[in-house]
Order: sequence, then structure tokens, then C-alpha cells
Amino acid sequence: MKSAPLSMGACAFLSVFLPLFIASRFCLLAAQEDETKFFDSPDKRFSLKVSLPNKEAEEAKLEVVEKASGNVVGDLGTDYGSIMSHIRVVWSRDSKRLAYRTAGVKEWSTNVYFWDGSAFHYVALPEDLPSPDIRFRKSDEHGGVKNYGGGEEPVRWLKSRDLELSSQPRQMARESSRTYTATLTITIHFDAHHHASSVKSVSKSTTRVE
Repeated sequence: MKSAPLSMGACAFLSVFLPLFIASRFCLLAAQEDETKFFDSPDKRFSLKVSLPNKEAEEAKLEVVEKASGNVVGDLGTDYGSIMSHIRVVWSRDSKRLAYRTAGVKEWSTNVYFWDGSAFHYVALPEDLPSPDIRFRKSDEHGGVKNYGGGEEPVRWLKSRDLELSSQPRQMARESSRTYTATLTITIHFDAHHHASSVKSVSKSTTRVE
């Protein structure tokens, strides 16, 4: 039976109570353990598999697998290893459409894939999607800001087969240290051939101050 991998905190604990060479051996094995997450489709037929070869790897592998056979039905390429903590996955109700947020702390986007009966294929979203306006308080308008980044992440697939995205850039006013997060909801329309043909609607932007 395969034992559970050790956390880095457990490695530090072992290094205190065990001889160095033994603790190092345990920690090396922990670092070599792969990390894999699965995001199942509603019908449980498919799963988005996100895997790191080991905990120190810089890139994660993404692929859609058929759960019954284990066959790969969509090669989604690679992304930064940080995607393991940042990813957000949205499946459509019929399990034929997939959207997920890419990795990134300051910049991220949404990737979309459609099932054509034999494999999942990438579909490009429109370029230059709308971005919300951040409304600063008057006292923060001219003091300079620190950009925390932003991007679009998927919210849900609608019954109309359109995709709803949320765009949330974030900035901090340098003088007051207030953090401003603006939010905008964008709906993308797809035609009969699964092409993202247009931006169907855009909500009013709102700003949250912390």
C-alpha cells in the first residue's frame, strides 16, 4: 500500500528528531511525489486532469481523460505550476463544453474547449475583452497605484450555450493602502460551429474598496 506523501512541514519536523541523512531521504521522496487534481464533468464521463510531475516542477500538464477507459481525449498543453491553486473549472450541463482559468498571479485568462464527438478542441475567445473601470475615491485619484493584476475567469455556462465570464482587476492606492477591486460580467456568444462569435452583453462595472 502506498503511503501518503509528507508535507514540507513534516519534513522540517523530522529533521529535528531524525538523523540528517534519514530526514533528507524522507524529504526527497516527498518532493518527488506527483500532485494530481481531477475535475469531473457533470455526467462523470470526462475529467479535466491537472498534474505536476513533482512538487518542485514549474509546469503542470493539463488533459481531458475519459474516465471509463483512461484515454486522453483532449491535450490541453501545459501551464505554470501555480495553476494547481488558481484554477477554476466550469463544465456545461451536457459535459460537452469546458472552460477553465489559467495560471497567473497578475495576469490570467480563460481557455475554452468543445467536444466534437471524438476529442476536445480549443476555441479562441474574442481579443480585447472589455475591462471594468476602477472607481477611486477622490483622495486616492492622484497618489499613484500598485497594480495587482487581473483577468477573466469563467463563471458558468448558460442554457443558451453562452459563457459568462468575470473580469476583476485589482489595484492598491499607494498613499492610503486601500485596495480597489472592480468587477465586470461578460457574456460570450458561440455560433453553431462553436466559434466565439461576439461579446453578447456586458454588465455595469462595480468597485469594492477594502
